[in-house]
Amino acid sequence: MAHRSFRLQDELLAKAKEVAKERRFRSLNAFVQEAVNNEIHRGGSALEQTESRVAATLDRLAKELRKANNAQQVHLAFTDGLIRYLLVCIAEPPDDALEANRARARLRYEKFLRSITNNLTGDLRKLLLEVGEKES
Repeated sequence: MAHRSFRLQDELLAKAKEVAKERRFRSLNAFVQEAVNNEIHRGGSALEQTESRVAATLDRLAKELRKANNAQQVHLAFTDGLIRYLLVCIAEPPDDALEANRARARLRYEKFLRSITNNLTGDLRKLLLEVGEKES
């Protein structure tokens, strides 16, 4: 058996001695040999394992984003269908009542936006309030 010397930081050496004693190794040398053997048989470095975990996390996040995008597309299709239905089913008012109806519609729309903004927070609320101001 070859004899080798290694330098360890003081904190690492102290922790290695503590763990070797807790796990009842006959010596620090036996603990280091076991650690090296485990690392060789484990087949991957800590960096490779970290990369694998990061890749798995990114894959999971990509799947969640796809689900959210699909849900958004469903909502947009639903809204589009609802608007098309309303445009077909609701008759336009006569020309002499058009401006009065538009004014009432603006008021209802502002009330609708306020009711939505009560349920929103942060940037979404600000964005919706800006949309409402531009529509007015």
